[in-house]
Amino acid sequence: MQITNFGSDPSHFVDDDGEHYLLFAAGIPTGNGTKIVKLNRECTKMVEEPHWLETEGKKSAPEGPHMLKKDGYYYFIMAASSGLFNGHHMLIARSKSVYGPFGNSPNNPYLTQRDPNAINFHQGHGKIFNTQNGEWWTMVLSQRWIPGEIRGQKRGISQLGRETSLERITWDENGWPVANGGKGPLDANIRPNLPWTPVFNPSNDEFSDKQLGIQWVFRRNPVYENFSLMEKKGILRIYTGDFDIDTILGRNLVVQRERWLHFTANTKLTFNPESKEQAGITGYYDTKTYACLGLQRAENGTLQLVLEECRFGKKSILKVTDDIKSSTVYLRMKVDKLRCEFYYSYDNKTWLDAGVIADSAFLSDQGTPNWGFMGMTVGVYSFNRGTGKRIPADFDFFRIETND
Repeated sequence: MQITNFGSDPSHFVDDDGEHYLLFAAGIPTGNGTKIVKLNRECTKMVEEPHWLETEGKKSAPEGPHMLKKDGYYYFIMAASSGLFNGHHMLIARSKSVYGPFGNSPNNPYLTQRDPNAINFHQGHGKIFNTQNGEWWTMVLSQRWIPGEIRGQKRGISQLGRETSLERITWDENGWPVANGGKGPLDANIRPNLPWTPVFNPSNDEFSDKQLGIQWVFRRNPVYENFSLMEKKGILRIYTGDFDIDTILGRNLVVQRERWLHFTANTKLTFNPESKEQAGITGYYDTKTYACLGLQRAENGTLQLVLEECRFGKKSILKVTDDIKSSTVYLRMKVDKLRCEFYYSYDNKTWLDAGVIADSAFLSDQGTPNWGFMGMTVGVYSFNRGTGKRIPADFDFFRIETND
């Protein structure tokens, strides 16, 4: 079912009478505003045209609209990203009709970070819910900021992108939500009164299965014939593909989300390039924001490791390690918040320096010159960089160690 060519952030709402509605941010990318449309009971088609939702005569909710029915009121919950507050913040309005008009809460923004010394910032896309034990919470996207500097400006830095968090909600005497007793977002909160059921996504991969683990993502749809877990048992083989890491046309990149502020990523690579073909390990945000340590062949025919960064869209070679003795090397990327170190080894025991980025604040949501909210990734790549050669790069494993 297609509703529109313009819009995002759909949210399904079921009223007390069983009627189904869909809210969506209808203004993106051309402006602000939310629309609501009534669906049939099977949710397979619209039964009427979409309506604009208004708060006090204005189109509202540039992003993340949700609806909640409580005590006879329809609560219209929305994320805003402009105004007096830094980053995203949460607004709410209510009406006796699902179509409005809606009156704004006097507590707006009901969820925003006002403490400049906090860690938990940029709240948005929140949805209020209650548990079977009568507790009220909002699920919300937020960012953990650490102190840093971008282009000479001191600011909070988010390496991990938007993360999901919970904030406790109570209701004041006038029926409006209040977050954490009026304290706003907390850096640390108590858990809901529910059974503790943690879910941990894997990070390590020995490449022993027939497909990659669920933690891996591609930059674009991969060229599948360039990837194999079957040609050599226990090996992820990536043939050098066309283009390079600095363009989305180059698809031979597989990464996973960084979920830690302190971690070490290790891989074992066997690669025998003919010239400037390169394979290696990378901390990757986008085509204009990354760091990579790659094995290639120098002009004199010997192997070398090259540490490269792309900072604000400008590429720089940070260090070249010549006379690499073997086409099989272990590569390591060690991240300590805004410091990023690279190493190599021949035996996975003695590690040798391959370069350091002392201030890697640019590897973040705030550092990309593109639209940033996704957070950093870490992984491996293999590109022919214009030679047209198709050479196998074999990765034996990918392991992450962390104390977070």
